[in-house]
Amino acid sequence: MRYKLLSFILLTNILLYVFSFTLGLDRPIINIDYLLLYLFYLFFNYSRWRKIIAVASLLTISSIDILLLVNQIFPFVQVGDLFYLSTFIFTGPLAYQKWLFIAVFYLLSIYILSSKYFFIKHESIGSVEMPIYIVCCFVLAPFNFNLIKSQTLFFTTNYAQDYHKIRDNDEYLVKNKYQSVSRQLFDNIKQNSNSDKILLIINESLGKATDKNIQKALLAPLYKYRQSYSYIEDGGFSFIGPTVSGELRELCQKNATVMDISKIDNKEFTNCLPELLRQQDYATYAVHGADGKLYDRSRWYPLVGFDHVLFKEDFIKARDCKSFAGKCDYDLFEPISDILASKKKVLLYWLTLNTHTPYDDYLFIDGFDCEKFSLKNKSEACLNFKQQYQFFYRLSEYLQDDRMKGVDVYVVGDHAPPIMSLKDNYSVYENFNVSWIKFKIKQ
Repeated sequence: MRYKLLSFILLTNILLYVFSFTLGLDRPIINIDYLLLYLFYLFFNYSRWRKIIAVASLLTISSIDILLLVNQIFPFVQVGDLFYLSTFIFTGPLAYQKWLFIAVFYLLSIYILSSKYFFIKHESIGSVEMPIYIVCCFVLAPFNFNLIKSQTLFFTTNYAQDYHKIRDNDEYLVKNKYQSVSRQLFDNIKQNSNSDKILLIINESLGKATDKNIQKALLAPLYKYRQSYSYIEDGGFSFIGPTVSGELRELCQKNATVMDISKIDNKEFTNCLPELLRQQDYATYAVHGADGKLYDRSRWYPLVGFDHVLFKEDFIKARDCKSFAGKCDYDLFEPISDILASKKKVLLYWLTLNTHTPYDDYLFIDGFDCEKFSLKNKSEACLNFKQQYQFFYRLSEYLQDDRMKGVDVYVVGDHAPPIMSLKDNYSVYENFNVSWIKFKIKQ
């Protein structure tokens, strides 16, 4: 039985390593936690309670192993966020539901196999065998941490806290520690020098390509009409956090220390851009093609100063796209242009949707040539760039509309694109950088 148990434990370790290797994710070849569990179980005589502890430990070790893989794709997701995020799983992309099913199926299989066939009555471990395992676990480990190490120790040391780490006070919104494209808008408020019409767009998963030619190709539709602008600039900066934290970075110059926005008290949403501009007689609009319940936006958008909040149910004529059961960004340009034209002074904030992972939403304009930049046609980076090109192409079309004259446009990414297969796409993006572009359309 002992060798069958050892084979089973090694197999669970190997399966996760093969999965991580296939996607290009970082993981030690040997997770020492599985071997320690094997030693613990065989060191003592069999009992029902030791079996329960062993099975529970194996499930915990496997869950941590999986979570550390997920964290490389979504670096801001921590264990405390999982329950909150699970409430959105069935409104999100089908791929999320598929991977959740695979993870649950894997853990359920581990439970059934270990409890029924492996963690059963056994003979005690030999006096010669034990020292061999101890040498393997505690002597070899320090020499090559990429070969063998404890994932549980790594997790508890680095990832058991919130992604912004433990707070020094009771506030869930803290001063922004990153750059932001809206900083200029806040500075202009002091002199009351902002344009009368402002379009602030947070573009979902707009990263910054390492290849300058890719970046140039994505923004080419906008630069094609540069003679129509008073000015145009673009760049990038580093940011780590979920979409909602990217929103608060631009809207309030703050960072959220939690993903569950319902925990944030109303009084913390102060001195935000919409409220400050509303005090200067701007009409304030927020537009998002998804459900307002997602990240509690229907609650906190009005708190930061938006008088008018529009979600998917407010765009009846817009087609449905796949991202979080929302409306197609492609169809929202028309109502947005109408709003901008109907107000003398207006801030219109738009959080886009369809460039969200897994980047397989509908393409109405397929204008980005992946092969030209040596990208695999079906790779996530390729699909992301195609979606981003479509967005900028559509934006460039509407910039020629007379309704858009005089509008100051700011576009910035919320966070870098989460990529499942880092093996194919890791070098395509500049770490955790996001892109931005700003320009003003001439009157």
